[in-house]
Amino acid sequence: EGVELELKQAEARHEQLMKRREALNREIEFYQKRAMPTTLAAAVRDMDSELSAQTSVIEAKRRDIESIRTRYEQDRSRYITLTESRPPGYVAPR
Repeated sequence: EGVELELKQAEARHEQLMKRREALNREIEFYQKRAMPTTLAAAVRDMDSELSAQTSVIEAKRRDIESIRTRYEQDRSRYITLTESRPPGYVAPR
C-alpha cells in the first residue's frame, strides 16, 4: 500500500508539472517571432528536467510494485507447496 500511495502522489505531482508546462508553452507561443527571454528559457529547461525526474520516479515505483507482486506470488506458491506436501496425519508443532 505504501508504494502504491507513493505512486499516486508521484502521478499527481506529474500532472501538476504538466499543467505548469502547458502554461509555459502558451507563453512560448507569444515569443515565436521574437527572442525568448532568458528567464522563460530557463524555466522551460527546469520544467523539462523536473518532468523527466518525475517520470523516472513513476517508472521506478511501478517497477517496485511489480517486484513486490512477483515476490508475493513466489512466496504464496512456495507456501502452498510446503503446506500441501505434509504427510497424512501431520500435526504442526506448537
